[in-house]
Amino acid sequence: MRIIGGLTISALMACAMPLQAYADTYDIATGSIIVKKDENAQTVTQVNNSEVQNKEDNNPVITSNNNEVRYVTLTINASENQEAEVTIKDLIINNKPSPSFDPAIHIKGGGDVRIELDGTNNISSASDRGGINKVNAGILTITDEDKDGSLTAIGGYGGAGIGGGYSSAQDGTGITIEGGTITAIGNNGGAGIGGGRHGNGEGITIVGGTVTAIGHNGGAGIGGGIGGGINGTGTGISISNDAHVMVAGGSMAAAIGSGERQGGAIEFNPDISLLSTDGYIQYYPAGTTAEQIKNGTVQPTKTVQKTDTSPEDPITGGGGSTQVEPPIAGNPVIPQESSVNPFEVPTAVEGGITNLVHSSSGEIYEDNTEVKDIPTSSEEFATFLAATNAKLEAYIKNIESLMAAGDTEGLNALVSKGITLETGNWVCFNKKTYALIEKISDLGAPVIISFAYKGHRYSTVIPGKAGIRPLDLCNEEGYCGFLNLIKYYGGGEK
Repeated sequence: MRIIGGLTISALMACAMPLQAYADTYDIATGSIIVKKDENAQTVTQVNNSEVQNKEDNNPVITSNNNEVRYVTLTINASENQEAEVTIKDLIINNKPSPSFDPAIHIKGGGDVRIELDGTNNISSASDRGGINKVNAGILTITDEDKDGSLTAIGGYGGAGIGGGYSSAQDGTGITIEGGTITAIGNNGGAGIGGGRHGNGEGITIVGGTVTAIGHNGGAGIGGGIGGGINGTGTGISISNDAHVMVAGGSMAAAIGSGERQGGAIEFNPDISLLSTDGYIQYYPAGTTAEQIKNGTVQPTKTVQKTDTSPEDPITGGGGSTQVEPPIAGNPVIPQESSVNPFEVPTAVEGGITNLVHSSSGEIYEDNTEVKDIPTSSEEFATFLAATNAKLEAYIKNIESLMAAGDTEGLNALVSKGITLETGNWVCFNKKTYALIEKISDLGAPVIISFAYKGHRYSTVIPGKAGIRPLDLCNEEGYCGFLNLIKYYGGGEK
């Protein structure tokens, strides 16, 4: 058993005090706020507030108490391999017009950021900036766990509603929406969600919520409305589960895909392989406003919705059809092949179980089929595993640092919370990743895995000190699917 400073892990855990709750509320009317997360702590600093300077807070609540505040910025800066967590509640920021180009919310750093929505939030940025100005390499996740939050995000001149700005043709990448009622409106060439003017929109995932994405004056809804800004592209876009998505591009732009470009915009068919029968995408004519969609004064010209979820179709997750109405009138788009990832929802095998396989320890387990046809040599899968491993390694390093410092309170907080892995449509890990997960479990921390499979969301928890070793569940090729984990650790559909 490992001993740190004369104490075993068990002893450290036993003498740890109860977890201190951090969730103070900060009124941005006092001054701009910076939330910073690094390997040591998450802190809050506020301009013009001497009492809030590098104050530790694991989940601050930022508000304006439903009062409009002008020319302030909420900056969220997460270091690489870290995730900052912030709640915005009844936050109204209006930075239009601003001579200092202030974004309402600015996402920085190489790490991930998670924003929880509470109440009604409305933000508008100054020129050249996205409403939520997201130009870093990490993943921005917007969620609404309490199902009581909304967000309207409006870009400044050339900016996306959520994504990049105009300056240096900023791309909007790595954006995930898990819930909430969200309206994202680009401005003068900016996408609703994705790239600013001349920027690209890539890696945009919508897995829940009600999302309205409106591009403007050459910007796509996603990519361009969702996707790229004017002259920008929109790729790597997926819409799944029960998400309700309404999209409209600006003039001469795609609703989902590229912005306005010479020769016509490119309409990108998003990956809908995991869209449930409760989810849909509604396409509106170019130039439609969010208000017109809300009021019903303009009707969609195309609706995409699953009509059957029977298991015969290995690509869509359903044997039935996808309802597709006539193309959008007035939007000159060039069709593009779908981005469906063939290894995200593999072909089902009758009975759901393949042959028995021997694990690395010599035990015999049943291995299910969600890993059966995954091309493990693909670059996308390798990138996914590398990012996951980096997150796990950073978590292990944090635990070991707290143990070495004898910080029992910090250790208790970190270990009891565990680590959550949101894998999207990916459905398995390899032995290298499971070896890191085993190490975390051995340290007493749970590992929560949340994933999508055939139009449904699932989760499972590998507990601390797990009796069944994750590596023992891998097949002969060194992979184990998440449905297989559920058999041994419990869990199920969310």
